[in-house]
Amino acid sequence: MHCGSVDGVKRLAAAYTLVLSCKGLGLNVNDNLVDVINKLAAGWPLSRIRELVPDACAAARADASTAHPAGQ
Repeated sequence: MHCGSVDGVKRLAAAYTLVLSCKGLGLNVNDNLVDVINKLAAGWPLSRIRELVPDACAAARADASTAHPAGQ
């Protein structure tokens, strides 16, 4: 695969890591990436960036579904 440069390879590796992490955690990849991009575009604070990684998103969604079970 041609990535254009070493920096391009690093960026692609980061993107693959995000996608595969989402898949491994059972997250919808498209929904998760759109959510993260929208939050970043809206000015998400750098001090809270850890909340946007896939494992934190999965944990937050699990907590939300436990707090508000479907049908209640």
